[in-house]
Amino acid sequence: MRVRRRSITLPWGPELNSSLYESKDESLGIVSAGKSNRDLATLVQGLARSGDAAVVYDPAELISDPPSNVHLVRPGLSEEDPASPGVYLARKVIGDIARASVVAVPALLPNRLTGLTEINDALALGKPMIVTRSRFLPLAIERSGAAIFVDPGDIDGWVSALNLLRDEGLRREMGQRGREFAEKSWNYSLWGEGLRTFIEEI
Repeated sequence: MRVRRRSITLPWGPELNSSLYESKDESLGIVSAGKSNRDLATLVQGLARSGDAAVVYDPAELISDPPSNVHLVRPGLSEEDPASPGVYLARKVIGDIARASVVAVPALLPNRLTGLTEINDALALGKPMIVTRSRFLPLAIERSGAAIFVDPGDIDGWVSALNLLRDEGLRREMGQRGREFAEKSWNYSLWGEGLRTFIEEI
């Protein structure tokens, strides 16, 4: 008997009904909470020029002399930032993103998928994003209006995007578009339904 093989792609989106996804104020400013493949040098240079307050997770200690407007989060850096792995507990990371005005996802190598967990959190919380352009992102957040994309290593692009998103109305509009995109086509329930349908077909 010949076995027919096929594959499907399902949306690995957030659980929109999670109690963790409660958007709060914008008291932390720009938040970058990624762990790997992050171009923090470009992001921090952009933040130094824009002057925006920011919280940047830096587990690999890539930034040695941050500007005064950038607060680094890494294990053991201060009493407020607990030792690893607590610094990366989902509750803390999502809590910081919930208090972001903008979520920043700066990828160092654009030829690999980077930042999907952060992007999912931002979509669920209705937060606008600035993201390094990559053809490996499996969702159309730029087309949906939820994110501004910048080219790899483009400091000027980050500055322009940061300046543009000082507009509170634009931030709110982009965040709403992201949440609507997630509700319509990118969430955990759709993933589960797709998986169940595929298994039933088999």
